[in-house]
Amino acid sequence: RQITNAIKLLGAKDGNVCVVCENEEVLSKVLEIIGGEVDDNVLELNEEKEKKIREAFDIEGFGNVVERVCEKIAIMELKKE
Repeated sequence: RQITNAIKLLGAKDGNVCVVCENEEVLSKVLEIIGGEVDDNVLELNEEKEKKIREAFDIEGFGNVVERVCEKIAIMELKKE
């Protein structure tokens, strides 16, 4: 569910596949099997995506949104333990 929400939040369209690989070799093998091409544009942060991310993580004020999200995730992980 988290991956689905993240893909929607970042703006991936239907038919796109999100793949996270530990290295380039694994990515190459995956691409051989499923085909397609790498398009990192979905990862680019723009004003609309930043606004959605700030809303999703309840981030107010200024500051680097990526750093603020990482802080929030770290705090959530600490609370789990």
